[in-house]
Amino acid sequence: MPSKNNRAESPHKAIVTFDIRIHEVMPDGTLYPMPVSKDVIQKHGINNKAIIAVEGLNRADCIRKIKDKLERVNG
Repeated sequence: MPSKNNRAESPHKAIVTFDIRIHEVMPDGTLYPMPVSKDVIQKHGINNKAIIAVEGLNRADCIRKIKDKLERVNG
C-alpha cells in the first residue's frame, strides 16, 4: 500500500454533481415551493443535472483547480 505522502502526490480527479432547480420568485422575495419542471428546463437546451470533473497532477493541484472552477461558477 502506498504511503499517505505518495498518495497525495499521485494524480487526482474531483467530481462535482449539481442538481439544478429553478423557482419562480414571489413578490415578497420567497421562492415558489415547486421548481420548474425538467421538461421546461430541457426546452431551453439544458438538463436539471450537471457534472463537472477536474483532474489534477496531485491532490493539492486537483483541490486548487476545483476551488477555482467553483469560485467562477459562484461569480
